Amino acid sequence: MKNCKHYVIIFNITEILLYFYNKKNNPFTDEEVAQWRQLYAQGQDYKDLYEMSDKRVAISSFQNMLCGKSYKNLPYYSKKQQKWVNK
Repeated sequence: MKNCKHYVIIFNITEILLYFYNKKNNPFTDEEVAQWRQLYAQGQDYKDLYEMSDKRVAISSFQNMLCGKSYKNLPYYSKKQQKWVNK
């Protein structure tokens, strides 16, 4: 009989579901969001930033990401309040 090696990989179903959920619902990494928000806080217009991006999402979703309506776990710059929120 041949020398066979069997590999068993056990995944936690929660980890798998979370991975695909985040892949679908969070097209940007936290680091990317922080970089975009930093540029936005420095006065760049969201439309200009969107044009610089790879357009993974619609422009409205991109604006929501910049303004803190998505990725709520990360700080964002409020132009209305002139300060960082959740920092």
